[in-house]
Amino acid sequence: MPESNRRILCASPSYIAQYASPNSINELASHHCLVIQERNQAIGNWLLTNGSEQINVPVSYQYTTNSGNIALDWALQGKGVLLRSQWHVQPYLTSEQLVQLLPEWYQPADIWAVFTQRPSNSAKLNLLVNFLADYLEKNLNKLS
Repeated sequence: MPESNRRILCASPSYIAQYASPNSINELASHHCLVIQERNQAIGNWLLTNGSEQINVPVSYQYTTNSGNIALDWALQGKGVLLRSQWHVQPYLTSEQLVQLLPEWYQPADIWAVFTQRPSNSAKLNLLVNFLADYLEKNLNKLS
């Protein structure tokens, strides 16, 4: 699948007006971050990338959830800084309901197709996986 899916940092204009935009990645520790707990990952740290540099950033948070939609709602309400897939927040960036922060920093978020048999064993499954890969590559690249 495409490697262009990235999680980016963003916040609402009301949050930025109240707390200011972080000027560096280290300032995230003093901001209210909205943490999405996925699988069994430890919370309170974001692994972020800037070119070839990758660092584990400790973040402070008041809110945590296992739902990306709830975290997005919190961000829209001005409750904190969100790390979310660009394709998920792009409509809100376009409408200026959210603002991207520290655009040079992101978290790679590969998309995987998981299935119980090899795609070569099923023409339908192979067709679906290829369609999804092509579709995502074309559409995710539009967001970069």
